[in-house]
Amino acid sequence: MSDDPFDFFGDLEDEVDDVEPAGRAPDSAATAAVGVQSEEVEEVPPLYADLYQFMNEFIGPQISRKLSEQTGSGLRWDPDWWRYPEAVLRANLMWRSFEAARIKDMTDPGELEAWMRLVADHHVPILLNGVNGPMSSSAGPMKTLGGTYPPNYGVLSVDSADDSVLGTGEPQ
Repeated sequence: MSDDPFDFFGDLEDEVDDVEPAGRAPDSAATAAVGVQSEEVEEVPPLYADLYQFMNEFIGPQISRKLSEQTGSGLRWDPDWWRYPEAVLRANLMWRSFEAARIKDMTDPGELEAWMRLVADHHVPILLNGVNGPMSSSAGPMKTLGGTYPPNYGVLSVDSADDSVLGTGEPQ
């Protein structure tokens, strides 16, 4: 107990230092010390092989919005969305987090609902913003989201996706 009458958390801070943050697995030394055996986790392959497949086969058919025919207004989408760095960044974040939520949803139902509410509902309106979104200057109407595959299209994995888009490494 601290002598300071305004130190409300002094003793609590010492106890909190020994607790692992939520969602973080304790290290192997800590689990061995308490006799917990780590289980082998089976790696689940991604549902969508790459970012383009995710956008064209999941986001495109699932997200339905009335798109504007006039450049610079309403909701805009370019079938060549992959030409816009911000669109690629946001799509990549959505794809990677979707795959993680899908796997976690197998044991913790509600993860996909949370993904829809926290990730898709955040990024899709920004992507479609026809006034100042990344594709606001695109020409021509699109009836649905999704679109074309880039030239020289190749399959990317979750681990080998172009990390330069996320600023975490060099392109593969």
